[in-house]
Amino acid sequence: MMVGNAEVDIIYIASPHAFHAEYALLCMNNKKPVLCEKALEINQSEVELMVKSARENGVLFMAASGVGTDIFCEKGTLHLRRLNAVDQWLEIEKQGSEPKRLNWDEKACGLKLEATEAMRCLDESRLQSNVMPHSMSLCLIKTLDKIRNEAGIIYPGKD
Repeated sequence: MMVGNAEVDIIYIASPHAFHAEYALLCMNNKKPVLCEKALEINQSEVELMVKSARENGVLFMAASGVGTDIFCEKGTLHLRRLNAVDQWLEIEKQGSEPKRLNWDEKACGLKLEATEAMRCLDESRLQSNVMPHSMSLCLIKTLDKIRNEAGIIYPGKD
């Protein structure tokens, strides 16, 4: 299991957003930092749980947005591992597939800037990004909740 793998620096979650809290909480409760794709979750209460878990567990929790990229990923969970701090290799592995190794100089499917920011946060022992702080994530989900409520959109099991 990735959450127990000491070679994995951070887990990137790109599953459908209705599952983000479940996966992120599993990771953070096992002291594993998380880079989570947007939208962080379906509602504010679940994002608040994620932020609380990050703080309580002393791990980085970062939304993969606001760092200058917009990425599309297939359903699944990826994990990032820095293979060589000098050459800045990034290994991306989708659950159930072969790892793909990229050099920072290559286009990394839009993930490059977000992964770079997440690794910078880990190097500096930060629990959140200055580029995409928890307060910005909470503000965004509050806005999304308001829009959803005004539009009458209800998510069964989440509202």
